[in-house]
Formats: sequence, C-alpha cells, structure tokens
Amino acid sequence: MTDMFVMLMTESGGGAVWSALCAMPPCFSSEDWNSANYPTFSASTPATFHIPSADPRTIRDAYGQIHALSIAIQALGFFSVAGVLYISSLDGRSGIHNQTIKMFLNTRSLFVWCLAALLEAEAASVSSKPKSIVLSESAPSNAGIPLDSFVSYSFELSSWPDFAGTKYSHGFNLGANSSAARTATFASAAYACKAIGSDLAYWEYGNEPDLFVSSGYRPHNYTEAEYVEEWLNGTTAISSAVKAACPSLANTKFMAPSFAGVGPANDFFTLDPVLAWKNGLDQNDNIGLISSHNYMGVSTSPGITLQGTLMNHTNVIAKAGDQLKEWAEIKALGNGLDPNVPFILGEHNSLARQGRPGLSNSFGAALWGVDWNVYLASQNISRSHMHQGTNYRYQSWQPIQTNLTTIGTKPPYYGNLAVAAMMAKPRPSSLLKITHLPASSTNTSFYTAHIDNTLTRLLIVDLHTYNTTANNYTTSFPRPVESHTFQLPACCRGGAVRRLVANGSDAVTGITWDGNSYNYELAEGKPVRQGNVTCGERVKVDRKGVVRLDVEWSSAVVVTLDV
Repeated sequence: MTDMFVMLMTESGGGAVWSALCAMPPCFSSEDWNSANYPTFSASTPATFHIPSADPRTIRDAYGQIHALSIAIQALGFFSVAGVLYISSLDGRSGIHNQTIKMFLNTRSLFVWCLAALLEAEAASVSSKPKSIVLSESAPSNAGIPLDSFVSYSFELSSWPDFAGTKYSHGFNLGANSSAARTATFASAAYACKAIGSDLAYWEYGNEPDLFVSSGYRPHNYTEAEYVEEWLNGTTAISSAVKAACPSLANTKFMAPSFAGVGPANDFFTLDPVLAWKNGLDQNDNIGLISSHNYMGVSTSPGITLQGTLMNHTNVIAKAGDQLKEWAEIKALGNGLDPNVPFILGEHNSLARQGRPGLSNSFGAALWGVDWNVYLASQNISRSHMHQGTNYRYQSWQPIQTNLTTIGTKPPYYGNLAVAAMMAKPRPSSLLKITHLPASSTNTSFYTAHIDNTLTRLLIVDLHTYNTTANNYTTSFPRPVESHTFQLPACCRGGAVRRLVANGSDAVTGITWDGNSYNYELAEGKPVRQGNVTCGERVKVDRKGVVRLDVEWSSAVVVTLDV
C-alpha cells in the first residue's frame, strides 16, 4: 500500500482534493464510522486493508476513506498524524472540522499527500455503468454511400471465366517500354473488347507505374509529366482500336492511375499521384474511376504482427486516412475533373507480396477484412477490389489443387460473407448508407447500416487477439467476452444475430459464419450447418429500448434489426 501511495504522489498534489474537503459538512457523527457502509481495517494485516467502491461516491464515503486510512497509518507507525486527525471520532466528539484537515494539508505531511492521492485515485476509478451507444433511426449526414457490388475481386487470370452477371475491368501493359511492346498492347485491345463484350466495365492502362523505376522499367529520372504523356497517348490508341473493333464499347472509360503509393514520392514510390493529376491526367475526360492501391504492410517487412498490423482498428483508420487525404487533394485541384467520379481501391489486401503465412491466411485476417472494408464504405470510398491469385496467402479461396496449396475455402472468405451480410440491399433501388460509430476503439469497431434512411443493421468487430502464435497457439486464460449495450430507436424491437467465429485469431480451419461452414471438404463450398455452433440467436430490447450484446474476443457480430 505504501508503494501505491508513492506512485500516486507524483500525480497528486492535494490541491484538487482540498476544495472537495472544504466543501464537506463541518460535522460528522462518530457513530457513522461504525456503520456497515464504511470500510473496515485489521491492524494486524495492514498490507491488505480494503476500501470498497461505492457508486455514486458520496461525501460520507470520503470520510470513510479518511477513517480507514488513518487506522492504516497508525499501523504503519505514523501515530501522531493519524491520531490527531482521528482523535475527534475516538473521543466521541461531534466530528472532524475543516480546520483540523486544513492544518495537516498546510503541513504537507506524508499522511495528507497519501490522503490526497487516495481520494483522487478513488474518485477517478469509481466504476460507473457504461453508457449505452445510442443508434439513430435515420442515417447521419456523414454516412458513407458505397457503390453496388462494393467488395469486388482483382484477379490475375489466364482466361475470362463466364460468371453470370459479372462485370470485368481489363488491364493493358504500360510497363513494357519498347515500340514493339506498345504496338502489341494496342493491338490486343480489339481482342479484349470482343472477348469481354457487354460484360466490360472499365479499362485500365498501367499497374502501379509509381513502381516502374524501382522495378527497372523506367530510368531514375522518370517524372509525373512523362508518365502522363505516355498514359494519354496510350489510352487514345486503345480507345481508337476499341472503337474500330467494338463500336458499342467505344465510350468505355478508364480507371486510373492505380498507383501503389499515396504520395509524396520517395525512393520507392517515385511518382506522386496528385502531381500526375495536376499534369493533366484527365484532360481527355476519359477517367470513370479514380483508382488507388493499398496494403496494410509488406509481408516481408519486420515487425508485422496480427494484433499490431491487421487486428488493429487504429491502424485501419490511419491507412484509410492516407487514401482519403490523397482523394481530397485530387478533388481540390479542380482541373475539370468531375467531382462525382468515384474514388476506389482498385487493388488491396492485407499484406503486399501475396500475404504472409500465419497472418494473411488466418481468421484474424478475416476479421481485419470485415473491419477494413466496412470502414472504407463508411468513408465514401466507393468500391474495394480485393487482390486474389492462385496460391496467394491472402486469397479467399483456392480454386484448384497445386503442389503449394490445397483446393478449398480460406479464412478471408468468411469475412467476405459477413461484409456481404452487413451491406446487402433488399432491392437494387434501395439506398444503403454505412456509418462508423465514434464509440469504436483500437480493439473494437462499431458500424450501422441504414437502408432507405431506416436503421437496419448493426456490426460489432472485436479485434482482441486470442489463441495466438506468441503463446504457442494457446492462451492461458478463458476467452474474454465483451458486453455492449445499445440504445435503439423506438421502431426497433430486437434483432437476429449472426456471428463470425473460430477457435482463435490464428485459426485457419474450424471457422463458421452464422453456424455454417463453407469448407470445400464438406459440400464443395456450400454452407453446412454445424451442430456445435449457436445459430438462430435473437436479442430483444428491454423496457428502456436498450439491447445488450456479448461478443467474444476475436469475433464479429451482425445484428439485423426488427423494424
């Protein structure tokens, strides 16, 4: 106990407590010291005296603190200080007078410092019932409005699969810099438009040109102006070839510039996207999507961890903030750019260079994907293209068996299911708005979905790691559960609960969404209900319109509200 006082003394000088002490009533009955409401103390065990918390704290509780502390100091040998302060109650006098307390405050005795520290610390740590998070019936003005098919996929394909209703963006090679390579690229446009036909959404000319220097495709003095000149010449040639071969697709626009970095330029990302726009990238008015790329880190970099890099809402906000800053700077340029052109992440995933085993292919990466994608939507980033590829560690599924990776459903796929559930619309004409709630913290994020301006869903993502490799895949304590309460509008009576769960954040198998497994081994990826996982769960609001949700560490919950 003495050590605690010494620690607190460095942050408490007693002055803040003096005002509170002077505000106390001048008299306090000695009989109250012995009531059951006040702390007790055994002089034979001075190191374990206990001061129970009371909520709310009252003036008499403060006197009780003085009583217990004075006895403690007697046991520790400070008889003169403790005895004088407490003598009024010992002799049966009417109480302790402010002047008595003031005398000891003025002497700056050890007791007074301890008393001040104790009272301030106790007042600061008094437990209070957490306030419910208030959810509005209508969408707030800052809610994000994502495009349809918000989460899309960026594949490296050797052919065009026939997925009914799927739209495609096709990329052309800007990196190859010889005359012959450019001629071949422009000639391929006719073949591409005929192969894709009406399923074509956008063209893309160049992938991450700000890495051309570091990759050896351009000289070290390659500038934004030179890039823009190449891009304008190339897109003009591509559009001409498409117009001749596929007249109905002649007005197809481009997504650009698809830089890997957000600027300013450095030795690795050698072009600044904002400067590219400033140099007239859209002077032909043929850009339909502002595209930027993003990864949370590089898989080969030191210091990458599940908790610090992926399962970290603060990091999610920071990385998205870099993209939002770039977008704001581009819009501020004007330059004739249509302000309604959507800003998207044309390529992204957890960790660059195809992800890292144990991180990008873990359940924790699925939870990151939920938090990241829904946060992007809440910030009006219009679309999210998650990069995929055969044998990639961050892939959502492996379509074929290889000597490196087994065919099957991977953990990130389950995160995609949760995102789809949160952002689903009942009909194409419905207006979806996503809101990030300010109650979110580093380890927990909260979101709401409003459809046609009516509160429809609630998402909670718990990002505390549990059962991690740092502990040999085991955690020595029972899995914690966080309780959250929400004040719902009068229109809400309760809701259906769907959970994204696994045995821990490092799990690569045993994952379920709403009690279903999508493992390839069970039914070739079709949902199979698991008997050992709760499903069909519901919650109800209480008489005050409050609903409580318990969420395990390393899990996510989507609640579809009854309205």
